[in-house]
Amino acid sequence: LCVVGAAADSTTLPDAVEGVMTLTENVTMSSSDFDSALDTYYDAGNEELIIDLGQNTLTVTGGGSIEYPANTSLTIENGNMVAYGFPEGTKSFVVPGDGCELTLENVTINTDGAAIFPAGNATAVTVINSNITGGVYAIGTNASTEDGELVQSFNVRVQLLNSTFSATGYSNNNGDTCTVMLNVPGTLIIDNCIITGHRQAVFARGGDVTITDSTIALLDPVFDVAGTYGTNNTYISNDQVWLSGNEVPLAAMVIGNRVNPNQAYQYPVDVEISNTTISANEENDAIYAYEMTSETGIDRN
Repeated sequence: LCVVGAAADSTTLPDAVEGVMTLTENVTMSSSDFDSALDTYYDAGNEELIIDLGQNTLTVTGGGSIEYPANTSLTIENGNMVAYGFPEGTKSFVVPGDGCELTLENVTINTDGAAIFPAGNATAVTVINSNITGGVYAIGTNASTEDGELVQSFNVRVQLLNSTFSATGYSNNNGDTCTVMLNVPGTLIIDNCIITGHRQAVFARGGDVTITDSTIALLDPVFDVAGTYGTNNTYISNDQVWLSGNEVPLAAMVIGNRVNPNQAYQYPVDVEISNTTISANEENDAIYAYEMTSETGIDRN
């Protein structure tokens, strides 16, 4: 009797040929090894890289973020990426920094971390014909400041085209989600997409947002008996000042900002929506917009 075991996945990325790494089999590697492979490639003087998954699955273990040098370009296409083991759903998976470009095309990503985190000045993210599932965020930015200046995401440019976005929660699929969020100056274009969330599906707290030909839906929220949302954040009612992250009222789409003077997120918001269905259950709002009283507020109309 001869028993033949299944072949083990590769543990390294293939060598690049003319700027393209093409997978010919599934690959399982740690986040630190993936990060190191990118650093080695870009440190050699290369500015652009395409990872063609070849309809295979790239599994990233360890729950660490994937970053690459400023002012470089990374394209991931044609396959699947899996990354579990993040300590919480707000921890970032793929993190393009200052001047970086990230393109995902024909890719399915499943992670319990924040899938894509534009984390620099003039970062550009484009998602085409893909299916992205994250923890709290599938696409999210960060409005942290130091001495009054943004230190994480700013002037970002995000395009989501012909794709589907969903999120599972802060931990243990608890439904504490804010699937797509822009909370800093920048642009967010959503065209022909399906976006679902349990706490918010789309949150525009800053920047210019254009949504066309899409479906945005709030799924049934999850609360525990203590009045908190899942295991992480407190529920914010419509008459409360908003907190950080997604600690704002529930709605399929939330627009604007409501904080005390001199707090973060003091950015103008402009949203244009056309030929788009936005829905929630009977107990929650499809769209919740808050007009700030300062000159940087939004026009609810």
